[in-house]
Amino acid sequence: MKHLFFKRVAVIGLLVVLPLLLAGNATAQSSEQNIGGSYSLTDHHGQPVSDKSFLGAFQIVTFGYTFCPDVCPVTLTTLSQIIDLLEARDIHLQAIFITLDPERDTVDQLAGYVGHFHPKIVGLTGSLAQIQQVADAYRVVHRRIAGDDEATYHIEHSAVHYLMDAEGQYAGHLDYDVSPETAAGEIAALIRAHQS
Repeated sequence: MKHLFFKRVAVIGLLVVLPLLLAGNATAQSSEQNIGGSYSLTDHHGQPVSDKSFLGAFQIVTFGYTFCPDVCPVTLTTLSQIIDLLEARDIHLQAIFITLDPERDTVDQLAGYVGHFHPKIVGLTGSLAQIQQVADAYRVVHRRIAGDDEATYHIEHSAVHYLMDAEGQYAGHLDYDVSPETAAGEIAALIRAHQS
């Protein structure tokens, strides 16, 4: 049992680190990165949206799923705190949570989930093909792990906050376990740099 625990921790660690190695550091120029891109999905209100729907706002994009037992709740709690800290500085940040489990994460399921954390987090879902396309565009590493039955599978996935500027270009990234205060400071600095 202990061996299985350490094996799982190692796999999750790899899934967290691999995208960071691929992405480069947070100060790299967007022209040197190939992260992000166009997508067409459905938000948690059932409305069609695309990457262009969020242009004009600095964005923080993260991936996960509503049945995630550990990483995703921490991620969305952190996102909620980041939003509040930035709003206290009069800085608007569009937070986007994209599911990696569109089979279970229906519009209603996603609405209840993101609404539990913060009213300004937008949840996005779509078809399996649409989700795979956007996950590939953001270099998200993920795989489905079978559970005791067909309905209890889980998804191992990388956990990174992708920062996209107001033009929808990659501006940097943050580790999923970054403190809200550190994240808010770094995001505020990035926004100021992009506005100057």
